[in-house]
Amino acid sequence: MDISFYADLVTSQHRDKPKFIAWLTALVTPIVDTTNAILLPAFDIDNAVGKQLDTIGAIYGLTRQAYDLNGTLIEIPLDDDFRVYIQCQIAIAFFDGTFEYIQAYWERIFPENVILYTDVPKTLVDPPTLEYISNIFYIGGWSTKVSDLFNAGLLTPKIAGVLCTTTQSDTYLTYDTVKAYDRSYYL
Repeated sequence: MDISFYADLVTSQHRDKPKFIAWLTALVTPIVDTTNAILLPAFDIDNAVGKQLDTIGAIYGLTRQAYDLNGTLIEIPLDDDFRVYIQCQIAIAFFDGTFEYIQAYWERIFPENVILYTDVPKTLVDPPTLEYISNIFYIGGWSTKVSDLFNAGLLTPKIAGVLCTTTQSDTYLTYDTVKAYDRSYYL
């Protein structure tokens, strides 16, 4: 944040008055400096802990309790797991329907993990339509809670009207979709 945020709020009647701008700068500079030094770093999602992380979660409507599709409660007590949940929910909110988006957000949240994508055409006999079986493989080390959130479908974006299932194996997690749409537009 800088002084220009406040200077832009000044009406045109006072914008060209040097004494007024000097007074405003003297008044607002300590506030801007304090915000930049204390508040912004404390509420940065990558650095926040405890109550700060809870506040960030509350801004996005998230708590340390999540429910899967069956209504089973998943508690998220650790800050690192809750941070992953918040970051994934933010990424899901801005999902644009492309695999490139999934890959970009996954690399940001889990830089040490790998993501693989396959899209295989499948011809159905009855009815005669062309479908794609899409598999997204997330490979990497997981905490138990992140695994639970993934299996509950809370960490991966979903395309409306598309069947999505998640499964977990000992070595990797997968997110499978079946779709009857044009591959170039959807995943």
